[in-house]
Amino acid sequence: MDVNAKLIVYFTLHSTTKRRDRSPGACNGCTNRRHCRFNKYKYSPENAWNDYRYTLVDSRQGVNLTVKQAKDIADVIAPLLKQGLSPYQILASHLELGISEKTLYNYIEGDVFHEIADIAALDLRRQVSRKISKK
Repeated sequence: MDVNAKLIVYFTLHSTTKRRDRSPGACNGCTNRRHCRFNKYKYSPENAWNDYRYTLVDSRQGVNLTVKQAKDIADVIAPLLKQGLSPYQILASHLELGISEKTLYNYIEGDVFHEIADIAALDLRRQVSRKISKK
């Protein structure tokens, strides 16, 4: 057994404290806080809740594109939509766009590309004749 393996075994056997075992990684309520050699971390439920809410709300708001990215995508898809290709065909031939078919439909229907390249939902071939399904 080499020296590193011995150190790992030693620290796994001798590096547990009772308080850290109850809430792994957090030092809340630990009596040995000043002299402990572990990294100190105090768990705050308010901060954790605020971080969670920010991530949750931020991921569901608006379009996750910069103006440059939207312009690059619009430059690729605008002439192809005018030729009558479907978003599926465009994405199958242009993998560098890096978005899904549903995302592209959502961007088109949400008028993300309307000001940039004058792409509207009516430019889709089947959009005009497609019946909206009941949920």
